Amino acid sequence: MTFREFLGNFFKKPSKSVSGDVTSESRSYEELYTGAINAFAVFAVIDMVASLCAAAELKTYRDGKPFKGLEWHNLNIRPNVNQSATEFWKEAYSKLIYEGKLLIVPIGGQKIIADSFSVDEYALRKNVFTGVTRGSFTFNKAFQSSEAL
Repeated sequence: MTFREFLGNFFKKPSKSVSGDVTSESRSYEELYTGAINAFAVFAVIDMVASLCAAAELKTYRDGKPFKGLEWHNLNIRPNVNQSATEFWKEAYSKLIYEGKLLIVPIGGQKIIADSFSVDEYALRKNVFTGVTRGSFTFNKAFQSSEAL
């Protein structure tokens, strides 16, 4: 059984007309069906790549030697109170691959992935991120590029 046949069991294809011509209804169904399979494939690949990247340990160094301090713990164990490191990095890599942009801001010793933000780009000084939101909460602070990831 192919993947297409497996998914076909969940969707009933409209029948062709008596003369054997493909109706516009069945053609639009085929386009929708193909589009859904393509979207599923894209999201499956993004999920696999993000999961693979999230499994990697991030190392921190002090004086040129590996050091497991608070920053290492924040990156590899618990970046914030609501997510484990695996969940956090999987979301981060997925957002980066799918949307092409990612902003991580430090708040009270935690790392938060922004759902949306605006960036003011400057040529001779640090860029500034404003309108940073996570869920329904909007931060009232402007973040400079030196303090955000």
